[in-house]
Amino acid sequence: MRSIVLLALLPSALGAQSGSEIHQAVDRAIPPLERSTAAFVAKRTCVSCHHNILSILMFQMAKERSVSFDPAVLDAVEAKTFRSLRDPGAFDISIGGQAEDVDLIKRYQDLDVNRVSVSLPSEKADTILPVLDRWTTIIRTVNG
Repeated sequence: MRSIVLLALLPSALGAQSGSEIHQAVDRAIPPLERSTAAFVAKRTCVSCHHNILSILMFQMAKERSVSFDPAVLDAVEAKTFRSLRDPGAFDISIGGQAEDVDLIKRYQDLDVNRVSVSLPSEKADTILPVLDRWTTIIRTVNG
């Protein structure tokens, strides 16, 4: 119940703050957040939702609102957070349920699709083996 009362009073309390008071509070909050983010990025190799993602969101919002902060901190946290995604091989692209279409599979190959898979019906060998034979020919044709 106490939480509900506090939440009910929160909008009026926030509205009571002047623009300059809000800016002063933000200006006081940024330096410790910069230090914390910079220290985490310097010491850790992993990505943390709190220190990486939330810091990026906060600094991007600060940038959009012309709030002063050290852009090197944002650059460092973005570089560490997204470095593996900048590698051209970071994404693995698969196409499932592919039809027996050599030209289409070759186009996928040109687009750097990593793999193409086929869905086979649940049938007896006399139905499946000819399909697998055709796929063997397709694979040899595509892979040269």
